[in-house]
Amino acid sequence: MPPVPENPRTRQPVKRDLFLLLGIAGFTVCITLFYFLLPQPNSEPGSLNSATSLHAHPRAFPEFSLTDHRGTEFSHQHLRNVWSFIFFGYTHCPDICPLTLGTMNQVLGTLSTRDAIPAQGIFISVDPSRDTQPQLSDYVQYFDQKIIGLTGYDSELETLSQALGVVYSVPPAQDDAGYLVDHSAHIFLVTPNGNLLALFGTPHESQHIIDDFRTLNTYYNLQQGS
Repeated sequence: MPPVPENPRTRQPVKRDLFLLLGIAGFTVCITLFYFLLPQPNSEPGSLNSATSLHAHPRAFPEFSLTDHRGTEFSHQHLRNVWSFIFFGYTHCPDICPLTLGTMNQVLGTLSTRDAIPAQGIFISVDPSRDTQPQLSDYVQYFDQKIIGLTGYDSELETLSQALGVVYSVPPAQDDAGYLVDHSAHIFLVTPNGNLLALFGTPHESQHIIDDFRTLNTYYNLQQGS
């Protein structure tokens, strides 16, 4: 029996469906390529000179309440809406503390004048018996006005330092007024939303800190969607 000739009308729906499927597949491929070719927000900061980023383990700065060098209360709420560089030390420190605060002074000056970024330096004394409010006031005046000196009771300082992993040791016998205090030398970077973002290790070099901060600031803004 001779084959039945194919009706041309039956081929048109098949071709139309085939073209439709090919069109959908092509559209999907184009959309996929378009998505992956778009610039994507960085999931982590770029390369850093001296900072150790804590972006993978974000956490809020511990709650605290201390007294600043003006004699007023200063708490974790004062870390909001401004970048904070926080350093633990003491005013009788012969070397690392004045050098570090001098570096912070340079960093804050650059961020203020060139970057127009609100930032403050915070110097927390781990030697409250000598670093009274008047002593702190006299000390920080040699540095930028954006550096705030803080002090408090031993128990308050111990709670805060333990929460941050800060190590310091005040000699038990303090008959000698010139005693030295061993302490950590990291600078903590706290974001405007009150989270720890990075640690700056020694040696503290102002330009390295500035460069790292700009990288971290860009990362932070991407994460905030700004």
